[in-house]
Amino acid sequence: MDSNVTISIDLGAPNAFNRRCGECTLCCKLIPVAELRKPANKKCKHQRFGVGCTIYEDRPHSCRYWSCGWLADPTTAGLSRPDRAHYCIDIVPDYVRFIPTGGGEVVPVPVVQVWCDPSFPHAHEDPALRSYLAGVAERHGMAALIRFSERDAFTLFAPALTGGGWETLRGACEGQHSFADINRVFNKLVGEHNKRIEQRNGRENHDSPQGDNAVLHDDDRDVSSRATAE
Repeated sequence: MDSNVTISIDLGAPNAFNRRCGECTLCCKLIPVAELRKPANKKCKHQRFGVGCTIYEDRPHSCRYWSCGWLADPTTAGLSRPDRAHYCIDIVPDYVRFIPTGGGEVVPVPVVQVWCDPSFPHAHEDPALRSYLAGVAERHGMAALIRFSERDAFTLFAPALTGGGWETLRGACEGQHSFADINRVFNKLVGEHNKRIEQRNGRENHDSPQGDNAVLHDDDRDVSSRATAE
């Protein structure tokens, strides 16, 4: 953890619909915890069925300050509890880097991390999750990184980013980036996205009655031209 870096994530009203973990402990299996040397998809040795975390009062920082999107983000209101949906939405964003087919500048793309239970490899096809990710793409210009482990993952692009349907892109996957790198890349790209939306909406509101029905990707961000992910 980078002690001098702060990532600000706007989740709206925290736990606005009074959700609780209940019997769900899926994050204790799917999410890696560096301090405990726990990899993804391995049940935490401190988790006990019917009891919960046996070191809760002394749990490491990465557990103490983490929460799944279902618990913390009001825009997940239509989603099922993680242990029933078989995936956890990470409130910490990340990014992936794409290399154009013919070479050129590496393009970083901000992503929402969705940790899927490998025992349910199609869980990411949940219509409620797709609706949520479509909204994130429209509002923030973010793709989704569907993770089955630290290295086994693929990038999922919503229609707002492709100008068509859902598209997936597979390739070599980096592990999670440091908070410092995420903060630097995320803030830059989200700022660029917001400026593009303001400019495009301004042009379309002036030139066309279509208003907000704009395609949100630029030609140099078109995923169809990307072949390799780092």
